[in-house]
Amino acid sequence: MKITILDVQETNGQLRVKVDSDYGVDDLGISLEMKKADPITGQPLWIFEVKELINKKYGNAVAPVKGLNLIGKEIDTKE
Repeated sequence: MKITILDVQETNGQLRVKVDSDYGVDDLGISLEMKKADPITGQPLWIFEVKELINKKYGNAVAPVKGLNLIGKEIDTKE
């Protein structure tokens, strides 16, 4: 799954990372400790945390069908 980082902000003692994926926009709260850089890659640690949280949340989910218009469609609730 691919995600797009939309915003990163410090708010109320947390690092808030807003990401967009096939499932919509998620606003993740992460410890400020994750602002530190990984000594091997140089990337901020929050990137790894975001990947882990998104994979936990949507790992086994089926991606929604794009362009599916359900407005006005009858749906059987027993199926």
